[in-house]
Amino acid sequence: MLATATNQILTVSSIILLIALAISAYTDIRWRIIPNWVTYPSILLGLGLNFFDMMSSGAWANQLGTVGFVDSIAGFLILFFGLLIIFSFSGGGAGDIKLVGAIGALMGVVYGAEAVCMSFVVCAALVLCGAVLQLGPVKTFLAPLRKLGHFMFFEYVQEPSEEQTDLLKSAIPLAPFFAVGVALVLLRNGIVTDPQPFQFLVF
Repeated sequence: MLATATNQILTVSSIILLIALAISAYTDIRWRIIPNWVTYPSILLGLGLNFFDMMSSGAWANQLGTVGFVDSIAGFLILFFGLLIIFSFSGGGAGDIKLVGAIGALMGVVYGAEAVCMSFVVCAALVLCGAVLQLGPVKTFLAPLRKLGHFMFFEYVQEPSEEQTDLLKSAIPLAPFFAVGVALVLLRNGIVTDPQPFQFLVF
């Protein structure tokens, strides 16, 4: 049975994550950087807390807000390398990838992936609204189509306009959106300790 969201937010894991996200959001907005001194300790603390909880047979699970050691490792690896693969094609910062790894280590696979997906949904909605206000709905819709069309049929399809190209290439600080996604998942579910998606692997 899921614990209440209020109780789950007030755990060691969730507080560590929210502090890391708050700092990362600030630095990402101001300097377009997510510092390693935030991401690396968050990852290690996530893995360390879940390892400690496993060794103590779950005695501190509610206070720590742990998800299980195996789930923590899986969350870190799957989210980290998943975003690494995506960003290798689309472009993105290493700080974003490490921050997502920290989310996975502290929230586990299921809730970490949910938080990251929700972050991208919120980001896409906000960027789309901004683009529509800036360019209008027609130019906004045509920008990616012209980009794709010119790539495939460059002789027949004209390149996007400079204004549309600037829109497609605009850098977006993702840390604030990760913070929103995590906050939404915490408010709805909390970082739960039961059920654990990988509990059957822990002996």
